[in-house]
Amino acid sequence: MPLKKIHIGLFSLNRHFKRLVLVIMDAAALILALWSAYALRLADLWPEPYLIAGKWLFVTTPILGVLIFIRLGLYRAVLRFLGTQAMWAVFKGVILLSVVLLLLSQFLEIKPFSRSVPINFGLAALLYVGGSRLLLRSYYNWLIQRYVEKAPVLIYGAGGAGVQLSHALHGGAEFMPVGFVDDDRTLWKSSVAGLNVFCPDNLKNVIEQYGVTHILLALPSLSATRKRKILEKLAQYPVHVKTIPAMPELISGEEIGRLRDIKLRIYWVVM
Repeated sequence: MPLKKIHIGLFSLNRHFKRLVLVIMDAAALILALWSAYALRLADLWPEPYLIAGKWLFVTTPILGVLIFIRLGLYRAVLRFLGTQAMWAVFKGVILLSVVLLLLSQFLEIKPFSRSVPINFGLAALLYVGGSRLLLRSYYNWLIQRYVEKAPVLIYGAGGAGVQLSHALHGGAEFMPVGFVDDDRTLWKSSVAGLNVFCPDNLKNVIEQYGVTHILLALPSLSATRKRKILEKLAQYPVHVKTIPAMPELISGEEIGRLRDIKLRIYWVVM
């Protein structure tokens, strides 16, 4: 169907082209934010005398904004893994750009000009630039869920490593996490990273309900004894078991999403 082809085409665009699109979007968002700043301050959708006086701000602001975002590394961030670091870069860039806007208005001797415009601009730019990225990330995740067939999996371990693994899997094309399993009873029936946390004793029902094919161990610092007990429990279920790298390997730079198979039948001999 044509709509599906369009979505898949957008999904498979070259990374450099995606970055160019983001640059264009940000430039447009900053122009829109500056117009919004004037409109909000003056309660007028088209305050012509102010817009004519500040015409050079509409040229310099998006250019300087893009240069600031480049300097902060915003365009190196992969949208599907967009996190707090990228949003913090947006925040710092917008604050800096608001200060630059105020200085430019004085340097260019723009009159009439209201000093509350940079404040309004900063708020609007945060909404437009940051919000557009969150929308794009949501769109990407929607594409993955709708058009890419992924095996449903459970993550054993609802701690920091499990949450990181969940985020990594959402951006991949192989596994779709449907929930966490954890031995901590205080986490049962709660939600972590948008996924339910299940009791290990209910694994049989959960596996059948979601059609789970794999269980992924996200317990990098677990002792060998405790790991043996968990694997012994998992051996009774018709699932494949994989594990993330151990803590020393993660510290040395190994990716958390680099999963490894565990052959349960021979695990006890190896141990």
